Amino acid sequence: MNIIVTTAAGDFYPFEVAPDLEVENLIVLVGVETGRPATQIQLSLNGIPLIDKKKTLSQYNVKSGDMLLMTPAPALSSNPSLSSNPAPSSRPSSGRNFQGTGIDWAAIQVPG
Repeated sequence: MNIIVTTAAGDFYPFEVAPDLEVENLIVLVGVETGRPATQIQLSLNGIPLIDKKKTLSQYNVKSGDMLLMTPAPALSSNPSLSSNPAPSSRPSSGRNFQGTGIDWAAIQVPG
């Protein structure tokens, strides 16, 4: 099947892969093609990160013609004391730019 991996910067990388290819192997292919380390690559389909690297593309319902978004992989903390801290809230703390997303939360209107 043919898929396209794209970046937020607008770069496109076409791949011909088998549906039973595991995500971890696709990430390695993407890394070779883009020159980025595989450990720094996160792939998403329709806004959903492909977290389980052992799952196949077909298990994630990736189909021929689909476009996957490549983003930097989340950094893993090597500091065990940080893992005991609660996860940050998904609510913006200042009403503006939440965790560097570039989204102006104040401009979003909530119905109700």
